[in-house]
Amino acid sequence: MIDSIEHLEVYINMIKDYLKKKGISDLTKFEVALSHDKPHYIRWDYPIEKPAEAMLLKEFKIDLSAPRKIQNLAFEYIYIHATSIAHKLRIDNMISIHKEPIYFNVHGDVIPPKEVKEETFDKSKNIIESILKVDLERTSNVWISEDNLFMKKISVENGMLKFFHQPIYLPTNGLIRVLVAYQNKVNKVRATELVKVIIP
Repeated sequence: MIDSIEHLEVYINMIKDYLKKKGISDLTKFEVALSHDKPHYIRWDYPIEKPAEAMLLKEFKIDLSAPRKIQNLAFEYIYIHATSIAHKLRIDNMISIHKEPIYFNVHGDVIPPKEVKEETFDKSKNIIESILKVDLERTSNVWISEDNLFMKKISVENGMLKFFHQPIYLPTNGLIRVLVAYQNKVNKVRATELVKVIIP
């Protein structure tokens, strides 16, 4: 999939170079897609002949010495005292009701929903990409995988861990840990799931 995206980018750049050589500055009036790694025009709104697919295939080259578009991720456990955190945050007025979501940055710091809504938090620490595993501490230092129990209550939103408090009825210490993957070095060129958080 990554290779296909890179191949498409090469074809698009070739077409843009062709248009520039023809004296055209508006490079937005065409669309091209890949099918079986070959370029096919979806749209061409220029008064000149489009570059032939055979020519594009002949001229196609990828610089194999160039760095590949791979995002290097690191891993971290975020620990949550699931049986008491909502109560403590409610007492400290960081959340208004127990059912309000609790947000964590990659360091496990709680971000109040008000700061999330007003976007006044430190966004440089909100770099979580995905959740890999959720464990529950059954007894001291004995962890069991509970992905199914918690996955509906835990998600990634705007680079933060979003957690909905829920009672834990199993005999347990009430501590859960969430293994997350995050951007060790933020690459602004790569797409992420970071979008504006909408809180009703």
